[in-house]
Amino acid sequence: MKKLTILCFIFLSAILWSLPFASNADSAAPGIPGLAESVEAECISYVGGAPVPADVKPVVILHGSDFDMGYQFFQQLVQIYGKEVASRQYLPFNFDSAPLAHKGEWTVEQLKALKAFQWHIRQDTPEMIDFMKGMAAGATDAGVPLSYQDVLAHMARQMHIAPFVPTYPGTEPAGSEKESLEANEHCSGFAAWGKATKNGKLIASASGDHFRMFDVTIVAFPKTGNNYIFMPYRVSLLSAGGLPGMNNKGLAYVHHGGGSPWWTASTCAENKWAYGTPPGFIVLNILRFKNTAKEAREKLLSTKPKDGVYDQMGFWADISGDAFIMRCKNVYRKAGDFGEEDFMHATNNYLLKQYCRDNEAYYDHGGCGTKDPSKPGSSVTRNLSLWDLLHNYVGKVDLEFAKMMWRHHSEDPDNPAAAGPQISYVGLMVPDKGNEGQYYVATRCPSKTCGVNGNYVQVHSFYQLQLAAGPDELISAARAQATKDLNAADYVLRRMNRSDASYAALDKMLNQAIAELYRGYYYQSVGARAKGNDAVYNKAKATRAFTKCQSYAKEVYESLVPPPASPKDLGLKPLEVRALFKKK
Repeated sequence: MKKLTILCFIFLSAILWSLPFASNADSAAPGIPGLAESVEAECISYVGGAPVPADVKPVVILHGSDFDMGYQFFQQLVQIYGKEVASRQYLPFNFDSAPLAHKGEWTVEQLKALKAFQWHIRQDTPEMIDFMKGMAAGATDAGVPLSYQDVLAHMARQMHIAPFVPTYPGTEPAGSEKESLEANEHCSGFAAWGKATKNGKLIASASGDHFRMFDVTIVAFPKTGNNYIFMPYRVSLLSAGGLPGMNNKGLAYVHHGGGSPWWTASTCAENKWAYGTPPGFIVLNILRFKNTAKEAREKLLSTKPKDGVYDQMGFWADISGDAFIMRCKNVYRKAGDFGEEDFMHATNNYLLKQYCRDNEAYYDHGGCGTKDPSKPGSSVTRNLSLWDLLHNYVGKVDLEFAKMMWRHHSEDPDNPAAAGPQISYVGLMVPDKGNEGQYYVATRCPSKTCGVNGNYVQVHSFYQLQLAAGPDELISAARAQATKDLNAADYVLRRMNRSDASYAALDKMLNQAIAELYRGYYYQSVGARAKGNDAVYNKAKATRAFTKCQSYAKEVYESLVPPPASPKDLGLKPLEVRALFKKK
């Protein structure tokens, strides 16, 4: 019996591979029960008529020219989340949304503003203009009518929810009037390398600490430049950025770097509301065209980001051990400034004492926070938790240690660790100069302490992506990992007593994993025969299926074989926990 389930995989896989392949026209609706009706919104569910984000972060594959990748991006947003979510900028934490399409005519002032934003984008990240044109075409062809100007205005808004274009009259750059317009949150991160890691290689990770969003993991294979993986904060808003990201040259964008968020008062002189290039575009440009942290720093200094937010795209590291965090345009942190030995960390505050405000106190390794040492603030306590684990275990950091860091949570909800209930997702990277880079994604908090602010879902495990040479190799690696995880889960579950109260739920989840494996087999076969964009879409569906299989199978396995949640669980000396993190 214990081999039966796995043997069935082989048998049914053979049947699926022998099925007649769908044509490009009808490949979106194969003749398998349950798939046709899910094409409109593949990875979404509804509660009381309201859309709810996916429980496993969906993967999007982009491949080809800038226009092609923009087109594919929006097409896949509709395939994954449906027209309603893809056509609106959702901010679930304040229950508001704004349509991406603009109604009526732009005012003269708004047109000047759009030209000013396009001028800056053309100077700093010119490839994004064709990408946005592709987005508009992909949206329109998917039944979401958007013009290039709609997309440009949306990206210019960055994080604003109101349906307007930010305007700063009289500050438009010289020459922007000649531009022609085509017609119609909180986070924690760290990096370690050299002496800090077991094998000396770079390992980096970051979490998005915000309300659960409609989001994706992007794997890009551009026609020119580097391959890269990146997670935007939410599906429709590449302009505001996201985290973390890495390319196939060994360069990692770890985290925005901390400091005051752009929407609050800042101590950096250059942080002023002004025209500029969206910071998310600059991050994507660096991942695509730069190979080292030094090159990333030079590119940052050569740009003019919107609102001067140099401090919101500034934590970079590469496999040589070069790393920095940009605090203001000409202020950097580097490893060793605060006693770090080949590691760095950041949350949402300043670690530089001189930037603390009058109403703030400074905490060593925690940075600027409240003046109440019993509750110094989330940014301080998250920094302290990262420092404690990285500083006390220099030379012990590896992949399993890094995963453990996201499970090692505080017992005091007023003083969360980095692995706290605020997490909405985690990205963990082992970059490589080549095609062996590994990227791990936990859709929600691996510590299983989430539940606050709607973060609770059934899946907390990591799935694995390899930044391989192309989409086919990406799929093969995801499939191999899915098979491995499924076998491991099946092995431990079949040894469980069926009368156990949790058996039925775990068996159901394992069956979900099996179903996703079948989906992956099917779409991999269809993608191999399809052409152009249809091939990309089907390969992306296969990757999403295999990563969902991994996630569900891992969740089953880890429910029965708990993963390490402390250094002691890894056979290391116990960590002396600060009083801040102990249960009150």
